[in-house]
Amino acid sequence: PFIRIVRQAGRTAVDKDAKTESIEFERNRRNRIARLGHISMRRAGCDAVSQLRKGTERRMIELREENRRKGDSG
Repeated sequence: PFIRIVRQAGRTAVDKDAKTESIEFERNRRNRIARLGHISMRRAGCDAVSQLRKGTERRMIELREENRRKGDSG
């Protein structure tokens, strides 16, 4: 896992377990979390990601991400 500093929406966040170093990927990841959890991008960003992950929908999102990853790999 990479340790990477991400700048988006005027904030700076440190992503300690990034899967890639691409900032575009990070933006897409937040967007995906926001869509799956039906929350805003801002809420899905930075410090709010940890709050979202504490919630009950965390497992559902993880499962959907795993399924999507399996689908992507073929």
